Amino acid sequence: MVWLACRHHVMKVVLSNVFLSLFGPTEGPSTALFKRFKKEWPSVNQDASFAATDELFQDPLLNKLRQEVLGYLPGALETQQPRDDYQEFLRLFSGFLVN
Repeated sequence: MVWLACRHHVMKVVLSNVFLSLFGPTEGPSTALFKRFKKEWPSVNQDASFAATDELFQDPLLNKLRQEVLGYLPGALETQQPRDDYQEFLRLFSGFLVN
């Protein structure tokens, strides 16, 4: 997840190919998926948030990765993310991982 905030948007190329294979060619914001999301957005309870539960991380490898990311995030917030949108993403991600 942290890689999604890469300032060079390397994953954008990979994800665009995945999106293309799943949904076909797009015409910008007129994509049906985005139209449906925009229509449904007002009905989403935006005040309700949740943290990942320990049950999601029962696998030892996932739990190890979770701990590594939680160890990485405080330093990244202090030294590596000058942009506000990256800082917000890392804070949200940290809040999701900590229960």
